[in-house]
Amino acid sequence: MIADITRIKQHRTDRQARQVKTLENELNHIRERKRQSAETLNAFIQWQRDEHDRLFHKLSEAPASLLQVDSYNREVSRLAVRRNELVFEFKQIEEEEFEARKRLQDAYDQWQIAEKNQKRFESVAKEVHQKLARDLIRLEDLQAEELSAESFQNHHRHNDSPLSAIRFNTLIGEHQ
Repeated sequence: MIADITRIKQHRTDRQARQVKTLENELNHIRERKRQSAETLNAFIQWQRDEHDRLFHKLSEAPASLLQVDSYNREVSRLAVRRNELVFEFKQIEEEEFEARKRLQDAYDQWQIAEKNQKRFESVAKEVHQKLARDLIRLEDLQAEELSAESFQNHHRHNDSPLSAIRFNTLIGEHQ
């Protein structure tokens, strides 16, 4: 039974370790997406500045019509909308990263608790096994003593003849 519980505790610890590894991989994937999103956003911001300058320079070369000014404003607005979309995507990924870090920390804490519980149980199980082994040795010693006492009593009951008493006294005398 103790071995079964030990296996269960080990399984829980292993499961938590796998969960931590899975969440680490997920967090790394999110961080890669965040890096790519930041690169895309920065590249777009630089391109937007250049495009804004190009459009403004084109518009300012000659007197502009109302249609050209409207076209310029629509293009600048379109670029601003795209920039806002990229900023929004980046912020969403940052939120995902925050949540993933939180889930990873929670899983890591659970893993540490599972490991601590497993080690504590293994320590208690070892103490129980050692106590059982000592108790078993004590029990075997007691049984051996009882068996010796019974054997000695049975031997003397069957050997109560005067001849066996002489043999016993002779043996005792030889050892003295």
